[in-house]
Amino acid sequence: MLVSVSAKELAGRSNSSGDVSKSNYRTPRLLVRDQTSRRLRRISPKGLGALQSLPTFMDRWVRKAKEGNDPERLLTATINASDGCPVGANSFCGHYCFAHYSWVGTNVRHDRSKRYVEDTQKLQELGVGVSIFLSTDTEPVPGRGKITEVTYELLKEMVRFPPNGLLVHSHTDVLGDRRFLDVLKDLGQATNLIVGIGFDTDADSVPAHLHGHFSSVQGRLDALERIANSGIKTQASVTPLVGFKDFEGFARLFHQMGAYRVMVGELRTKFVGGGATKALSLDLGLPAPSETEALTFFRDLGFPGGVELRETFYVLLPKVVS
Repeated sequence: MLVSVSAKELAGRSNSSGDVSKSNYRTPRLLVRDQTSRRLRRISPKGLGALQSLPTFMDRWVRKAKEGNDPERLLTATINASDGCPVGANSFCGHYCFAHYSWVGTNVRHDRSKRYVEDTQKLQELGVGVSIFLSTDTEPVPGRGKITEVTYELLKEMVRFPPNGLLVHSHTDVLGDRRFLDVLKDLGQATNLIVGIGFDTDADSVPAHLHGHFSSVQGRLDALERIANSGIKTQASVTPLVGFKDFEGFARLFHQMGAYRVMVGELRTKFVGGGATKALSLDLGLPAPSETEALTFFRDLGFPGGVELRETFYVLLPKVVS
């Protein structure tokens, strides 16, 4: 069922979502959940200032994940705190990023928290809600600058106006900072929350032409452990499997630190408009397991929230235990 928001309802509201109408990168309508029936439907994103529809390929993953999973667990929308990704533009992860088309600028979207509150109130009036991936296109906490401050303020507003669910995903160690831990713990009480940090290798040194890591491997490991020790469900994203000095030893670290679940995936080189061309040049000179080998090894270790390919865990929240 498709539900259109009337022009009158959204009068005076500008669409600052940016790239929704610029290309076919995003779905043209926002996937929402009816708060009464709990069924999914779509509405026009026109007039919403912070919430954006998912990229089309992630929307396909959502449709697939609907099979056999409670709709309450599906991620349906995203918010980006900037127009581009300073991490992807200057770090190793940029060579395989599916969203690097957006690196043309890194303008900060200072109004995200205010717009999010307005969007949430509008959705409440319509009797619908969203579960949010933060963020699909840009790093939400790149270092400790303006973009990170926007995300921090946004998370604080989410405590006051919680979405149906939230996945916060980062390639840096910033989410392990004390003030982020405090607000994330509050969010964990307010909604179905999982916090993910990405790892592509256990090696800190990469060839100079590939750029280094934005945050060190150990820094991200420490951040993930601090988050897990704070009682927050964590997701270790071991993807893409680029190359490892000691894959099995590295994998065991996530089990030892209490990660809730693990996402794995091989290097993808066929994302349209994404990192396909650059990804073909990746070679650390280190061995890497296949997806099947990595899945098997992690599953044998055992994680409470399971082990799955990124195409599932990028769009699926944890099971809610009543």
